[in-house]
Amino acid sequence: MSDRVRLLSFAVADTQQIFDWLSQREPRGAEAWYNALQVRLAELRNDADGCAVAAESRQLGEEVRETFSKTRHGHRYRIVFTIAASEVRVHRVRAPGLRPLKRSDISEEN
Repeated sequence: MSDRVRLLSFAVADTQQIFDWLSQREPRGAEAWYNALQVRLAELRNDADGCAVAAESRQLGEEVRETFSKTRHGHRYRIVFTIAASEVRVHRVRAPGLRPLKRSDISEEN
């Protein structure tokens, strides 16, 4: 169990970009996506340790985990995070179909 879930700068930017893109196409869908994302982020306080280790972990040299938030149409948005002490640090929120992460895609914020 973690004390808090914190979105780092790349994740905040990702969330805004995805929300803006969805809003241009279907405003109600964008709101529903954002609400579902917030629910999943809140759930990470209790289940972050149980989420899968991301495929990129070995290449990145640290344990990076992932979970997903889905739209009502089944599109999966990937939430990429690390666990540090009692904090879940969300590094990225990724739209479907994006390439694997590189070191430069992971925020070094503390």
